[in-house]
Amino acid sequence: MAERKTLVNFGDIVDGHFPKEESINAVQKVMNEFEKFNGSVYHMIGNHCLYNLPRSALITLFKMPGRAYYDFSPMPSYKFIVLDAYDVGLRTTH
Repeated sequence: MAERKTLVNFGDIVDGHFPKEESINAVQKVMNEFEKFNGSVYHMIGNHCLYNLPRSALITLFKMPGRAYYDFSPMPSYKFIVLDAYDVGLRTTH
């Protein structure tokens, strides 16, 4: 089996049912596990995480480049674009 060099976290480490006062510690525990990975790790902010934690705290915890959207190239022929799809939302009553 080939060695894994890149890991992508698609978010939603905690959700709205998780106690808010425990959310930062829970995310930090998961981040500690990600740090054990011998390779590059990229994170996305899941909408469920935003129910309990502010975007700014998650950007810091996930060591993102100052914003929740960015791109990365794990190898020359691949480019990933991470969007902050929860940044703007429209809700209608219809």
